[in-house]
Amino acid sequence: MNSNNSANSSEDLYDNEPIDDNKTDKKKGRGTSKLKMISGQDKRKEVERNDLGQPIGDNSVKYTSFLGCMIKEFVPYTLDGWNDIDEEVKDMMWSCLQMTYKVEDWEKKSIFQKLAKLWRNRKSKLQILVREANTSRVASRNLSLLKPEFMDQNQRDLFVKRTLSPTFQEKIERFRAMRLKQDHIHTMSRRGYARLTQIMEKTTQGDTKITRSQVWIEGHKKKNGEPSTQAVVEKMKQIQECPTEFQNTTNIADDTISLVFGKEVRGRLRGMSFGVTPSKVGAYVQQNDTVKQLQDTVHNLQQEMQEMKSMFLQSTRQQNKQEQWWQW
Repeated sequence: MNSNNSANSSEDLYDNEPIDDNKTDKKKGRGTSKLKMISGQDKRKEVERNDLGQPIGDNSVKYTSFLGCMIKEFVPYTLDGWNDIDEEVKDMMWSCLQMTYKVEDWEKKSIFQKLAKLWRNRKSKLQILVREANTSRVASRNLSLLKPEFMDQNQRDLFVKRTLSPTFQEKIERFRAMRLKQDHIHTMSRRGYARLTQIMEKTTQGDTKITRSQVWIEGHKKKNGEPSTQAVVEKMKQIQECPTEFQNTTNIADDTISLVFGKEVRGRLRGMSFGVTPSKVGAYVQQNDTVKQLQDTVHNLQQEMQEMKSMFLQSTRQQNKQEQWWQW
């Protein structure tokens, strides 16, 4: 909802479609996403993942939407925090997800971290709409219109009351000041670094590995190719000025992102999607190195066996020739 809108107009929470209450013939928009469960006869859906276990591919978009629908279905926005959710509710959400998608138990922690992030983001968007509605000339009317279909009236009233409370307003001001300091704004929307990396790999010729600095740069460009902010322009320039060996490496410890931005904040990595941490990448690199060493060892053993086989066959042929000569 926008405070600059006319008095007889409001905005849908998820569709962002203007709603004119004076019009009798309203155009039906896309509508909110629904939680669609599969029947017992249907197969659970596969989710393609990259080497770090992140969802990618076309089906990953529906998978993410499904997670968002579960949030609306199971977790009320009137809770103070994600930790207030009952374990029984979490078990129901996990069972619901397992019935529809092929997910493993080892993914449960990262999936629920993603669910918590989605819940906070959606709650924040609804709070913004409530505050904007409250500043308009017809605040009471706009607030009464602002009730998503997944909320009952009591939940909506409690949510609005808490959002407009003085205590919450002080909290909002603190976070708003922090938000103003963020000047490296990405332009990927809900795509994320993982899917962006996959797209870049498909359009890249040869076996050249896409580095995270390339992904970071692409993720901070507008549709016209221009950087999103002036601060991004400066960082891109610093990245391009780094020596070639740092630009081409995939080692996160000494690539251009590490050189330009410095040490990473604990629990996340620039240029990589949600759930990727330095320790996880380190374990993946170590695993790859171990696998490569084993592959090299197997290759060397195969070569040695081939050489031994050739020597044995050659020795057998010579022995047969000598026997034939003596017989003659």
